[in-house]
Amino acid sequence: MSSLGQNKELQRALHGFLRQVTAHKEAWPFHEPVPDSVTDYLEVIHDPVDLSLIKKRLSHGTYYKKLDDMLADLRKMCDNCRLYNQKDTQYYKAAELLQKFFEPLGEDIRRQLCR
Repeated sequence: MSSLGQNKELQRALHGFLRQVTAHKEAWPFHEPVPDSVTDYLEVIHDPVDLSLIKKRLSHGTYYKKLDDMLADLRKMCDNCRLYNQKDTQYYKAAELLQKFFEPLGEDIRRQLCR
């Protein structure tokens, strides 16, 4: 398969992956950036990531060169959430559950892309 065909296949797979992650019931805290009303967030988190940013990066078609690039952003999003929030919060728990969902899904997509 040509690199153009591989890129189209990758982009199609990444769009489907992101749709599934975004639709997950624990994705709700990550749909948009943390609001400015959380005034100390950027003092703690220096590289914020949310699903709307990932979607924007994906729509450009050139930001994510491989599955691992998107997985890195998803992991950073969850890591940021766990760093900022206490373990007993709904946000921390959502990050844990969402990551438990997307890690094996990412591996399934990796296997599909390697066929």
